[in-house]
Amino acid sequence: MPSRLILVAGGTGKQGTSVISALQPRSTSAAAEHPECDYQILALTRDPSSEVAQSLSKTYNNVTLVQGDLDDVESLKKIFEEYKSNESGGVWGVFSVQTYPGLGADADGEERQGKNIASISLEYNVSCFIYSSSDRGDEREDDVEDKQHYKPSLNKSRIAKGRIEEHVKELGERGLPWTILRPVFFMEIFEGTVGWITASVFKAGLGPDTELQLVAAQDIGRAAASVFHNSTSYHQQTLILISGRYSLSNLDSAHLKATNGKSKLPSLHWLGGWVIIRLNKWLKLFISETTDLSEITSPSYLSSDNELRSIREKQLDNGKRALPNPVSFEEWVRLKVKEREEEKDENATRSWNRVSIRDLVTGKL
Repeated sequence: MPSRLILVAGGTGKQGTSVISALQPRSTSAAAEHPECDYQILALTRDPSSEVAQSLSKTYNNVTLVQGDLDDVESLKKIFEEYKSNESGGVWGVFSVQTYPGLGADADGEERQGKNIASISLEYNVSCFIYSSSDRGDEREDDVEDKQHYKPSLNKSRIAKGRIEEHVKELGERGLPWTILRPVFFMEIFEGTVGWITASVFKAGLGPDTELQLVAAQDIGRAAASVFHNSTSYHQQTLILISGRYSLSNLDSAHLKATNGKSKLPSLHWLGGWVIIRLNKWLKLFISETTDLSEITSPSYLSSDNELRSIREKQLDNGKRALPNPVSFEEWVRLKVKEREEEKDENATRSWNRVSIRDLVTGKL
């Protein structure tokens, strides 16, 4: 059977690389279980010469780097046209994710890019379109002007994601086979030196009962691979991807276990987090919104809102089907400790999304 051709938009980002990794052949037994799952991957990047892009090309035999820009419709169409007559029959599947612009930053570009790749996917008869969005807690507020649980001025990206989802669903009525992933906060926000700052901000700003919903970035790739393997099972379905809910004390305990009692979740003194919050108006709003999100996704809140509980239960169940064994925070910490020991990474002062401390303080997350 010919390979299925998958275009990964954002192929050099954290989610994109996790999808590429998850789509690699694992074993003969896996091939027997999913005989149709022989993939060739087009990793979309604006700069094929970048270090990450070159690493992908050298690491995986089934990855081809393709240059394009999600803002440039013609550059995207050129890719689809080039592979239209390919022996694989053209682009079969697309994984779409856009770069997060930052707290308070304009998200018009994110919205435009997300809509561009979805529209082109319909035009070229893509068989499985996956859009990676984010969990917003209560999707019923997407179309409400005066939103109760999040601040439009703060998180314009969240609004953009809602509009992209709406566009994708409209295209679905015209034939686009879509699946929407809604991951929660990435565990990677606690990685590196910036992770220390993040933990400090949370410890200074969040209450002891506030719970963070977390998932490992690698699990986004695993869930996406499940969808590509069984696309009809997830047709026009929304999946919330989550490993668990963690209070700050839960995270400290998990970190202690993962490091054999050596350390709790690394952070600065609480006063450092307090100062950073006071210096940044966006972080103040972010802490408020994070607290609200914890509340409206809590079992106690959902028990009083039957409609929202029904919506989220279905989406959570969909997520569990695609990701039955997510990485726990303790497991994630163990993996990171092992990576540090093996790699001795000299760039540990940078976070997974290459955000500097200055970026964090000024709100350019």
